[in-house]
Amino acid sequence: AALTARSFPAALIGFIQTVRDGHPNAPLVVVSPIWFRPLESNKPVSAPQFLTLVEVRGHVKRVVETLRQRGDTQLFYRDGLELLGESEEDLLYDKIHPCSEGHHLIGTRFAGLEFGPAGRLLPGRSKADPLAAPASAAGTT
Repeated sequence: AALTARSFPAALIGFIQTVRDGHPNAPLVVVSPIWFRPLESNKPVSAPQFLTLVEVRGHVKRVVETLRQRGDTQLFYRDGLELLGESEEDLLYDKIHPCSEGHHLIGTRFAGLEFGPAGRLLPGRSKADPLAAPASAAGTT
């Protein structure tokens, strides 16, 4: 089922608040959707209240910003396209789910971005490259 512009932000806030009930001070990174061509600019249901992935990413970012402004300084936003974007579409084995190399790339980039030298979670803990290229691209020119 697709969520609407009205229901999605409320559902996300409720989910984050539920996590916070049990873990009020834990750092939490909310990651928006990775690349999925069919829904980037198309709605899953042909009705104006439903969301494209571009719109979903905007709502996720705004929810995190709002909750941070209200005092949740341990809540962070990460754009899923930084982890797996259009240029890595070939790593979606069925055009929606990452293959093992895609999962490895997502993990490597997340580790580099969030645990690397400029990371928000335990900075300097990871030496992973946040700009890592897919292994299949290694050695290509």
